[in-house]
Amino acid sequence: INKGIGTDNLVLEPGYSIIRIAYNDAPSSLSRFGAEQMINDFDQKDHFRELEFFTPGGGIRGSIITTLYLIFFTLLFALPIGIGAALYLNEYAKANRFTKMVRSFIETLTGVPSIIYGLMGLAIFVPFIVNITSATGGNILSGAMTLAVILLPVVIRTTEEALKVVPDDYRYASLALGASRTQTTFKVVLPSAVPGILTATLLAIGRIIGESAALVFAIGTAIKDEIRITEQSTSLAVHIWSMMTDEPANIELSSTIALIILMIVLVLNLSIKLITKRFMKRYGVIV
Repeated sequence: INKGIGTDNLVLEPGYSIIRIAYNDAPSSLSRFGAEQMINDFDQKDHFRELEFFTPGGGIRGSIITTLYLIFFTLLFALPIGIGAALYLNEYAKANRFTKMVRSFIETLTGVPSIIYGLMGLAIFVPFIVNITSATGGNILSGAMTLAVILLPVVIRTTEEALKVVPDDYRYASLALGASRTQTTFKVVLPSAVPGILTATLLAIGRIIGESAALVFAIGTAIKDEIRITEQSTSLAVHIWSMMTDEPANIELSSTIALIILMIVLVLNLSIKLITKRFMKRYGVIV
């Protein structure tokens, strides 16, 4: 579309269409008077006030894929660090002022609003991913790193509580049989704490799926079907937020997404419980 000499060209690709057009001195002709009046006005006007397009896609397929990516990468970042920190604090660290300070710091992080983490992700993780990949802004990897920081206090505290539940008799018996401290930790204590660690994982997954404030900054709100981990996209929770802030709000789609979130959480809960049961049977863990 070219209006006037020296103005920019507007090219519509296949699948795109104009659904609203407004001029400086008139209301939206398409929304009020229909396409015919819009075309007549278009021939007489020189300046546009607003253009609104219908673009292909916009369903929830991309949001589901993005949410699954976030679950995978966030757990990949958070679980090793969180479980390792819990093992150190509970099994190796001495009870002194330093460990008390670390635990106090972890508890403080739990109460920080998630939007603060989102700003941190925008300031730290987004530029980091942009520098090492082809990303140009918020992306799935920076969102996963931001969520990992949010979840670390939960994973550490829950795992540490699971390790404390393991009877000391298990440790003493293993050491008495000649096992080293490291062998005792990873062959006896850690397998016995698996149910608690899986609980931490479930809490983490629920937080990942339900988080929205932090992801608005760290990953963006782009709703699309083709998903790449170094590009902007949106999770299911952010998709609900986007639909409810539209004018008018899309309550039907938001309710559908909410049901899908509940189904995903239910399936993941059942899957993790099944994995835990098989793990306990394989290693003979009695809880």
